[in-house]
Amino acid sequence: MTDDEILERFRGLRVLDVRGQRAPHKPLVVLLAIRRLEEQGPRLTPYTDFAAELPGLLARFGPLREFRGATPALVTVADEAHTHADTFADEQLLRSGFTGAARILWKEDGTGERPAILELGPADRDRFPAKLGQAHAIAGRTFGWLYDWEEVRLNADPGSPFFGQYAAVPDGLRSVDGADRRAFNRYEAHLSVAFAQDGQGTEGFADAGACLVPGVLENCPPAKAAVPMLQPVPEGVVVELRAERTLLGETRFVFDAMTPVEFTEMAVPGGWYG
Repeated sequence: MTDDEILERFRGLRVLDVRGQRAPHKPLVVLLAIRRLEEQGPRLTPYTDFAAELPGLLARFGPLREFRGATPALVTVADEAHTHADTFADEQLLRSGFTGAARILWKEDGTGERPAILELGPADRDRFPAKLGQAHAIAGRTFGWLYDWEEVRLNADPGSPFFGQYAAVPDGLRSVDGADRRAFNRYEAHLSVAFAQDGQGTEGFADAGACLVPGVLENCPPAKAAVPMLQPVPEGVVVELRAERTLLGETRFVFDAMTPVEFTEMAVPGGWYG
């Protein structure tokens, strides 16, 4: 067989296409077989010999998110308590962790390279850390904003000058991809409905329509009080963002965060003092 004939055989390998996503099992198995030949291994090798390495290669060279089901794999277990596995740069095998694209259903006891059974599927994307950006007031609501945001990930490298900080994820999710992706704070939504005051402060803190902080004398004309006015969450705050399905079947991003309060001096109606 000539070199051109060999190349033509390789070009003829069929790569399954699932909804526009490649499933390159066959080419990867061929490459594994060629590697074994270069290592002076047997000419004929059963597929089961490659089954443990294939998930890691699919994660690096194929769209792992399109594959579902359980599969055997070799995993570099760093901690026996780890529950997931994922790919890492310049590593042939999957490495264990508390998060990852594959869930560990079973693994051999101990650390180091261990056989395991993994559940492959799309990464969990309904909750992730996000850094808040500019707040946009919601029309018709006294206290309520829609927030720009971007997906971030924790920098846990002790040698990095940004250790312990959150960094934007390359090609991660962000609200600039569409205004309908802006997130809202469910805490603000609750207060806006439960204690609406049409711009006169948020009641409920002292059950009197105004929060008397630090308090005033009853006969001190005019009676004034420090009334709490909700403010948007500052830019740069990192929250846990959730993707939730609405009654209309749409996806909206929400989070829960305590809202800053700015105390504003206001005159208190005399009827609120006995």
